Amino acid sequence: MEENDIFRSSYRILSNNALIIEYHEGLLTLEGMIKFRKEQLLDEKFSPDFNILMDMRKVKITGNPVEVNDYISFYRQNKDITGNRNIAVLTDTPNQVFYITLFEQYSNVLTQKIKIFSTIEASLKWLNLNVTKDQVDLIISELKEQQ
Repeated sequence: MEENDIFRSSYRILSNNALIIEYHEGLLTLEGMIKFRKEQLLDEKFSPDFNILMDMRKVKITGNPVEVNDYISFYRQNKDITGNRNIAVLTDTPNQVFYITLFEQYSNVLTQKIKIFSTIEASLKWLNLNVTKDQVDLIISELKEQQ
């Protein structure tokens, strides 16, 4: 496996904005994402009701589309992970859009709304946040450095 194929994730919780900003890169797997979610649960600042701005633009998604349903099953079995929230997903490839759209369709059984965006500005507008694009850009840059 090449260095750029390793799945890496980091996040920052902005409690005052009820927001979690996530940055992901590398080869996304079901196991990798579940591990990330379990680690996030251990953060004392985590709230399942915080909105999420998820940057997936540097992710390669492989696997069987059925795994998307497996991920939804994981969410359903772990109610403390998901709450009443919105998830804005930043993408820039057709492959990412395909898998996130599947996730969006399967997730109608969850209490969260998911929407795909190609720009930070549009995602912030949909999330209705008092956070600027420059602030998000800075946080994403810092999260990349944590990789």
